[in-house]
Amino acid sequence: MKRFNMKDLTTNTKIISAMDEQYELLQNADTTSKRKTYYKHMCELYERFPLLHDLWIHVENAYHYVKAFVRRVIIAVNQIVNDLSHDYFYIMRFYRKDGSFLFDKVGSAQHPRHRRSQHLNYYDEAYDADILLCVDTGSITASSLEDKVRSYFIRKYGEENFISKDRFKCQVDIDDIKAKIPTCLQKLREAEIV
Repeated sequence: MKRFNMKDLTTNTKIISAMDEQYELLQNADTTSKRKTYYKHMCELYERFPLLHDLWIHVENAYHYVKAFVRRVIIAVNQIVNDLSHDYFYIMRFYRKDGSFLFDKVGSAQHPRHRRSQHLNYYDEAYDADILLCVDTGSITASSLEDKVRSYFIRKYGEENFISKDRFKCQVDIDDIKAKIPTCLQKLREAEIV
């Protein structure tokens, strides 16, 4: 360990450099005793040289200004993201542990992949799931499309294949619904009250 000597500190540059060096050593110390020693050296420097008091006040003020600026930027970015974010309509297919079909589910979520994980945690029998279809509904709320698709599937596959929480015991025809969704979205746009 390099010997610490304050007698060599005759200029402001050397004082600041010594403080920086002790701080760097403190950050990289591999034992508690070394950390205590470097911290003690920093305290001695701070107490002996008023220059470091002034610099510390400047650094502390700068830290608060930067922190306030970063906080404002984070708030602004979150507002932009929240304004841009919206739900997506999805259809997922769930499987048992042995790979056999369990059920298909319609739904809406801002983050369908995250929602998939939530579903896998929620449904005990479900071991795996595929997102078969994910649709950005634009200005139309995804739950409106979800309602229309659920209603269509109940009519097409029968009430006996519908399970609560928007699930179906049968494998739904993805190509069929893909072909119908653009028309459905157009009708929902036309039905909006302007």
